[in-house]
Amino acid sequence: MKLILHGSCVCLFMLVGSCRQPTSAVPIYTQDINHYWEAYDKIIATDDSLAKREYLQTLFLDRATPGLDKLREVRNYTAEEYLANIEAYPKFWASIRENTLRAPELADRIEAGVRDLKRLYPCPKPASIYFGVGAFRTGGTAVDSFVLIGSESTLADSNVVTTEFPKDVRPAREAYFATNPIDNAYTLFVHEFVHTQQEPIPDNLPGRCLYEGVAEFVSCTATGAEPYASVLFGQAHADSVWSVFETEMFSETNTSKWLWSNAPNVFGQRDLGYYVGYAISQRHYERAADKKVAVRELIEMDYTDSDAVDAIIDGSGFLSEPIAQLRANYTADRPIVTSLVRDKNTFTVQFSEPMDIRYRNFNYGPGGESTSIWIDSVVGFQEDKLTFTFITEDLPPGVLREVYLGPGFRDVSGISLQPYLIQVE
Repeated sequence: MKLILHGSCVCLFMLVGSCRQPTSAVPIYTQDINHYWEAYDKIIATDDSLAKREYLQTLFLDRATPGLDKLREVRNYTAEEYLANIEAYPKFWASIRENTLRAPELADRIEAGVRDLKRLYPCPKPASIYFGVGAFRTGGTAVDSFVLIGSESTLADSNVVTTEFPKDVRPAREAYFATNPIDNAYTLFVHEFVHTQQEPIPDNLPGRCLYEGVAEFVSCTATGAEPYASVLFGQAHADSVWSVFETEMFSETNTSKWLWSNAPNVFGQRDLGYYVGYAISQRHYERAADKKVAVRELIEMDYTDSDAVDAIIDGSGFLSEPIAQLRANYTADRPIVTSLVRDKNTFTVQFSEPMDIRYRNFNYGPGGESTSIWIDSVVGFQEDKLTFTFITEDLPPGVLREVYLGPGFRDVSGISLQPYLIQVE
């Protein structure tokens, strides 16, 4: 493999034999980091708020690579957020600066990671890696053929200063930085690179866990790296994790308990969905006679095909019953709307089960925003927790208006409502 440097872009050229779709290069772009520090130095040297905004825009945002533009798009990073973080965390930025400027040095490790991956998965599609600077909402993510790295997180180590962070996020960041993520940046790249090979992520929790778990299992198997802390925790508490997952995996409101969040859960461990998907992938791989075929099946499956996902999950043997049966049991147990009474703009809903009065959820109907019923006020639940009343805007006669009572409504045991469509004319 030949390593070629072109300014702030590093290209890794790979020979792939007889692959049908050879990856001719993996470009690595790091110039957004340099641009950020140029803007940063100007911003902290002035007290003029308009000048600060101008420096950020002209020296950083206007010069963005396509990767930084995509990172800002998928994580909704705003100029105001960048400026607020610069003002709030000067000690942090001073402590991480040297690490971020080492991004070009990671080329050798990334080269090794790609080479390791190709031993398991010989014909990956092309992808590019972009080291950007964000606002702490991702260490890394993949979109289309882009691997997007949040350098302010991924290039940190145990020496960065965390004392300026708010108390509600400081423990999680301290714990993450203590793992010296910069030392494992190449493994993160391989994980995200696998995501660029997968079909779009599905909209259900079992499929999402498998999607993430496949990327983690393949990247760790390829590189020999230790998996995420959540995977290690899951391996040490497998029986209890699987027991709870069975009860929560079909609820639309439970994703944050299992993936991409510090939301509270019974284990006090975030991202256990990675373990779930990792364990399923590992079992599929171990049982396969041809390991490369198994890896290709895991990576290239259609994650939006529930039958395909169910087959992989059932094949692992971790669930107490086939997943289709568990899904049917869950559906049968979901609360439903048993009656709806309308008095002009006042709607009173009756549910089949006592509901958790802390939660409610209204969604657009099939016609989207243009046909939506707009809620004017919520009266709320009666003492029986079965009856819920809300008041809408004026509804013009003869004009279709609609709204879903969504799965954010849940019963006292946490099971989500079967969505209910209200339509009036």
